Amino acid sequence: MLAQGATIKQICKSCKVSPHTVSIVRSREQETLKDSKKHLRALIGTATHLAVESLITKLQDDEIPSGVLPIATGILIDKHRQYEGEPTQTIEVKKSLSLDEIRAELKNLKDEEVIEAEVTDVEPSA
Repeated sequence: MLAQGATIKQICKSCKVSPHTVSIVRSREQETLKDSKKHLRALIGTATHLAVESLITKLQDDEIPSGVLPIATGILIDKHRQYEGEPTQTIEVKKSLSLDEIRAELKNLKDEEVIEAEVTDVEPSA
């Protein structure tokens, strides 16, 4: 069931076992689960290729309604970027300062004490 993608909670309920038991099985069968996931990725890759080819054919034959095209295009772009390891979204954070905050910072700079310091070069040790 783990190899098929069932959650621990689903397995516990279906098989009437504790989460601890499922965790032990998952730890013991890691290699089997990796092989299963690798096979599943390959199947999903094949299905994706077929779906994209079908979409291209439908686009060429003008069989896709105009309302569906932007959604399909957005999903394809998003998934392509994800596949290429690029971010699928960008979150921009803007912080603006008020005039009072700027005045307070300038006042703090004016009130700072100047410290004289002597700078010398240090030879790197071997």
